[in-house]
Amino acid sequence: MIPDARFAVGIELSSGSIRMVALDLKCNQLAFQQFARPFENTEPAARELAGRLEQFLDDGNLSRERLLGVGITVPGIVNADQTVIEYAPTARIGKMSSIWVNRYIPYPTFLDNDATCGGFAEWWNHAEMENLAYLSLSRGIGGAILVNGSAYDGDHHRSAEFGHMCIHPGGRVCNCGKRGCLEAYCSATRLSDDLHITLEDFFAGLSAGNPAYQNTWETYLDDLALAVSNIHTMLDCNVVIGGAFPQFLANYQGALEDRLSRLNPFTDDGDYVHFCRYHDRSICVGAALRYIAKFIAQV
Repeated sequence: MIPDARFAVGIELSSGSIRMVALDLKCNQLAFQQFARPFENTEPAARELAGRLEQFLDDGNLSRERLLGVGITVPGIVNADQTVIEYAPTARIGKMSSIWVNRYIPYPTFLDNDATCGGFAEWWNHAEMENLAYLSLSRGIGGAILVNGSAYDGDHHRSAEFGHMCIHPGGRVCNCGKRGCLEAYCSATRLSDDLHITLEDFFAGLSAGNPAYQNTWETYLDDLALAVSNIHTMLDCNVVIGGAFPQFLANYQGALEDRLSRLNPFTDDGDYVHFCRYHDRSICVGAALRYIAKFIAQV
């Protein structure tokens, strides 16, 4: 197979930015761009997105004739026929039509949940894992369940919304309006916005021995371990952590595994947790991979 015979584009729309990636048939990155632009489901934003895509293709000297399609993700639940964004609390969106997202893009497109695509990217690159649960830790928290590469969506297309699993009944208020959700305790904002610093600042201070950061981090790891242990207990599969955190978490894998071993009701193992390979690009990579996987299956 000639890697550059075809390529696909993945676009991640989030509450803070737009990421675009182009991958060839061997999943080599051909181009990547990121823009500071919060997700909006409006006609002006749709026109802007289409224009940015065309500029992205031009900047990367990417031939439209070889483009398989454009996968687009949003930070929320998308219904089965991709016509409605059911719920996107981090983007402050309730139920609304998705008509504007891809309206002006003149190529094959599909629309999906961000974490579902991130999970697919990690499954694709973990050949040793037949099944996995993907936990995405960013400004919001999402997830995906992959069974032999196919996403388990649930009856209402909202499975694996791990961010809204209650870990502290009656606790902190979540973006969804409920109390005690995992997202209120383990999203990226817990260690950045809530402290009026960046994630980089937090982990630099943690490495330097800042006692307040150390106390916050110990509590954070306790909450994260509880959530990961619950997911593993329910699904009995490997758990891959993705999103904004893995680049920082690697140095603390031992501390997380120790907590998981103590929580495991069956064995003393905690080595079922892994960190994603694409870091904060998993989502847009997974969106592009959907077209590549389909093409390869048909060859």
